Amino acid sequence: MRTVLWLAGFCEQIAAFYGASAVKVLNIGAKKAFTENVPLEALYEEFHLTPEWIVRDILAALA
Repeated sequence: MRTVLWLAGFCEQIAAFYGASAVKVLNIGAKKAFTENVPLEALYEEFHLTPEWIVRDILAALA
């Protein structure tokens, strides 16, 4: 989970860099929470981290 949170911070920096341009940046990641009792697949679905959800979110952002 630390990797996801670190990448989320990295994505925020990328979004800030491209903020004034026409480039669209979609940040994806999980909320900070205690999730040790939740199956990993359920977390992926909840936070839209499966390949299918990522594609849906990208297509929605481009529409």
